[in-house]
Order: sequence, then C-alpha cells, then structure tokens
Amino acid sequence: MNQTMLQCQRLTHRFSSLGALVLEDVSLDLTNGEFVSLLGPSGCGKSTILKMIAGLIRPHSGEIRDSRPVGQQRTGYVFQEPRLIAWRTVQENLALPFELSRVKVDHDEIFRTLDLVGLSKSDAFKLPHMLSGGMKMRVSLARALLMQPTLLLFDEPFAALDELLREQLNEDLNALWREGLWTGLFVTHTISEAVFLSERVLVMSPHPGRIVGEFAIEGPKVRDQEWRNSLRFQQQVIAIRETMRSGRSADQEKHGLSQTGSP
Repeated sequence: MNQTMLQCQRLTHRFSSLGALVLEDVSLDLTNGEFVSLLGPSGCGKSTILKMIAGLIRPHSGEIRDSRPVGQQRTGYVFQEPRLIAWRTVQENLALPFELSRVKVDHDEIFRTLDLVGLSKSDAFKLPHMLSGGMKMRVSLARALLMQPTLLLFDEPFAALDELLREQLNEDLNALWREGLWTGLFVTHTISEAVFLSERVLVMSPHPGRIVGEFAIEGPKVRDQEWRNSLRFQQQVIAIRETMRSGRSADQEKHGLSQTGSP
C-alpha cells in the first residue's frame, strides 16, 4: 500500500486579513506515486492550494504536513505560462535549475530530458520565440523534471493550447508519469482532462473553494485515444459534471443567488 506523502489539513485562506475567503476548510492527502487532479471553476482557489504546497504562500489557518524523507522533498512546478527567459536558448533556460541550486550544469541530463518530453537536440539551441506554444510547454515540463522531483505541481499548463495539441500533451504527460517516480497534482477546470490524467479527481466548489466531491477514476494505466472514446470515460465525465453543477447550485443557494447568479 502506498504511503501518504502530503497532508493538507483544514486549509483556509484570504487574500488579505479582511478580504473575502478564497479557500474554506480544505483537506486533502497525496500518496506516493499517484496522480490527482484538482477540478473546479475559475477563482475557486485551486492555484492557491498549489502555491501553499510549494511554500510560496502560507494559509491563514490549517497546516500542510510533508512526510517525504529529508533529501527527497524536491517539488517541481509547471506554471500556466512557460515563463522562459526570452534572450536565453532552450538549453540555457534549462540550465537555470542547476545554476539556482549552485551545482554544475549537467548538459547530458538536459539533452536526455529534452528527448523525454519529445524535443530534439537541435531544439536546445533555439530561442523561445522560435518555438510553438506546445514546444514551450514541453520546455517548461523539462525544466520541472530536471531536478528529479518527487512531487510535480501543474497549474493548468495546457489551458492556452488548442484541443488536439492539449490531448496529445495529456497523453505524453501520462506516459511520463508512468515511467517516472513522482507524484502529480494537476489543476484544471476541464473535466475531460482531469478524468483522462488522474487516478483521483477532487472537485471544488465556487469561491470560497471547498472540496465537494472525490472520484476514484476507473481506467487503464495507459491513457490514450481509445480510453478517451470509451463509454466508461464518458460516464465518469458525466458523473463529475453533475457533482460540479450541484456544488455550484448549493453555493448559489447559500448566498441567495439564482442559477444565473442574479439576486
């Protein structure tokens, strides 16, 4: 049985001491080697949870317990935008994790990781403006993988890409997860993406964000177009959609709103 890697207990957060709640009493666990998606509407605090886990912000209440052994608490972060430095080549961008860690740049590892994410050696010498959107996200993923993280956080990395490219990158990410030794926490507001990638999907309500549903995804380890077209895949998408709708309706009722959001 896999051991618990991370525990988030009763996280509550406001953007300021007097501001409105962003998150309210959110608890979740991650176990070693699993892939989990946080699914919910824009503004429900999904990205805030990632930032808390990464140590970029602190919750106003609640705690995060990291059970990883010392020396294995390496966390990678893939942002919504590639965040590549315009005047540095792909290879030079990928050297940054080494430079920031003050260790010798391992160029062999850079080329190996580029190959892992589907880029060629010649791509290493290109500047960011020479890359397509999908290629930039592959570089961003390679950068996160370079330090051999045990936990990878994904903040809607494929949201700006066209549907077919997004589906291909979902398949590539599934292959990387199967081959790697890391745990994934993926933020998205797209139900089909969450079902395709995940072993578990946590559904969040509109703000203030709360977890209103948890789904264990029944599917093959290898996720491909055949799985995406299957009846079982569609059934799980529909079940999660209904939970999201009921969570939104309950939130609107709580605040005295109609289905359209009008008083």
